[in-house]
Amino acid sequence: MKSAPNIMRLKNYFLPVAFLFLLGCGSKEEQKVAVAPVNVRVMAMNYDGDARQQISYSATVKENKEISLTFQVSGNITAVNVDKGQWVKKGQLLATLDGTTFTEQYNTELARQKLAQDNYNRINEVYKKGSIAEIKLVEAKSNLEQATATARAVYQNIVHTKLYAPSDGYIGEKTAEAGDLASPGSSIFKLVKIERMDVIVPVPELEINSLKKGQPAIIRIKALRNRGFEGKIDEIAVIAEDASHNYNVKVKVENKDRQLKPGMIADAYFPAKENSKKADSTALSIPLSALQVNEQNQNFLYTVDKSSSMSIRRMVKCGPILNDRIIITNGLSSGDLVIISGYQKITSGTPVKIIQ
Repeated sequence: MKSAPNIMRLKNYFLPVAFLFLLGCGSKEEQKVAVAPVNVRVMAMNYDGDARQQISYSATVKENKEISLTFQVSGNITAVNVDKGQWVKKGQLLATLDGTTFTEQYNTELARQKLAQDNYNRINEVYKKGSIAEIKLVEAKSNLEQATATARAVYQNIVHTKLYAPSDGYIGEKTAEAGDLASPGSSIFKLVKIERMDVIVPVPELEINSLKKGQPAIIRIKALRNRGFEGKIDEIAVIAEDASHNYNVKVKVENKDRQLKPGMIADAYFPAKENSKKADSTALSIPLSALQVNEQNQNFLYTVDKSSSMSIRRMVKCGPILNDRIIITNGLSSGDLVIISGYQKITSGTPVKIIQ
């Protein structure tokens, strides 16, 4: 009977210790759960009725027309009136040759023409009196016509010593200065017309057959604060580039305010045709780098659960690859947040923090 109090004392001793032990274990479990979230970047999925509208192709702006300007006669250049990059108007004088030699030739031919004219007039008066054969009159007339034609031809040489702009445009290239010797066919200037521009868009072989001539396009220019220009497909290449296997698509774009310049970098978008919008209305696109493949060769990606801020693995079905993006035909919905950066450090259920 004396042992009962001892037992009670032991219970009173061990119960608090056990409680403290359990409390310590619970705190350790809580410490294990408190994992630091992984920083990720996300892209929100949004339908616009046209999945391909979201796909951009890198493109380059090019002049619609480039005119090589040359002198038609040889001579020393005496004046160059414009500089590279200058805007010129149609009919503006660009450069001049020394025309001294042609002027002297013209004066010589004018003298011959006057002599032929006087000879024709004299023979014509004699012919009217019946004192000379008609053949002499015909010969004199022929000589006059030949002298007149020669004088006109030499005069054109004088005209060609001045080089005028055939249309409005920019001087894209200047290859001569005053004092240089010009020869026929040798380019002096290149006149660039930019009222209408060409945008060259390399399109992958898997996508090229879905594009048609006359199809609308949207061109956005990074250098102009992503300003958009409407255009139409004017030409589709039938031969691929050797290295890339891309086909160049030429898009015509109006440039009335001359803001587009040759060489500018652009993003091109091709809205789908009307009869394909329904099929594309449930498709979304993601960067190709965000897509992963598991051991069973199945495609998946990670999204963010908005309520728990944890990552979720999503199995998806894929459509065509378009440039650096890929169409997701099944497995995503509008409003989903797809992790496009930081996915290398997570698995399904990893706490994440969205950063900009």
